[in-house]
Amino acid sequence: MEIEELLDRLDALAGEGDLDAVEQEALGALARAAGDDAAQLWRYVAWARFEGGRLDASLEAARKADDRLAEAKALFHLWEFDAAARALDGYAGEGDDEAEAEWYRGLLEEFAGRDPARHFRRAARRAPELFPEPERLTDAEVDRVVKAALAALPKDIRAIVDAAVIEVRPLPSRHPDIDPLSLGLHVGHGMLERSVDDSMRMPSRIEIYRKNIERYAADRDTAIDELRITLLHEIAHELGFDEGGVDALGLGCRGEGGAHGFGGLGFLRAQALE
Repeated sequence: MEIEELLDRLDALAGEGDLDAVEQEALGALARAAGDDAAQLWRYVAWARFEGGRLDASLEAARKADDRLAEAKALFHLWEFDAAARALDGYAGEGDDEAEAEWYRGLLEEFAGRDPARHFRRAARRAPELFPEPERLTDAEVDRVVKAALAALPKDIRAIVDAAVIEVRPLPSRHPDIDPLSLGLHVGHGMLERSVDDSMRMPSRIEIYRKNIERYAADRDTAIDELRITLLHEIAHELGFDEGGVDALGLGCRGEGGAHGFGGLGFLRAQALE
């Protein structure tokens, strides 16, 4: 198979979301490829591994491809911000790659506590559909959304949630269990997992990451809605639901969810999808 034909096939498989097939076919072809052809194949391997969440393996492939953008992305999501910045230093891609590089530069600036606006503006100018400028919410809007979501909880559920600490933070701190772009985090044992000994421990904590939510949303209404959904997602964890259960409530991937045999939880899905 000629390299162009193979790349077309890899593009088709990538469009179908078949990550394993992309990786395996690209790796299989590397035995008879060299130079630029090999670099292109390693880029597909890096992409498939990145999309599959295998960041260390993606980083390895990106370096074999000499793909500095793919290397920087893997490093960023591994919380290796200084190394990611070095990978992007002087990088000049084209089209969507250039826009994505600017977006990641903005992320690095934001996590360093500096103003990322110029990078996000450049990314939005180059690829507005992929990288819209963040929709910044006011403190009053955030406070109103959180208070309204909590006030809408049934009384028995609110009593459980009141025992947890709820914090809206700008960004997450480095944590082995989350990605830097996570929207929220539940720390502690959910209600259904607790034992008598847990009564002596610190209360559970729900963290909501405001700037990640603002970047995730394409407009103000979406940002407000995502803030509310993220809070309800973490509340569901506080009630004892794992990711599968949260998804079924319509608070994860927003897929179709079924009812749970736990009194009072129907309101969560109703709020998330209203």
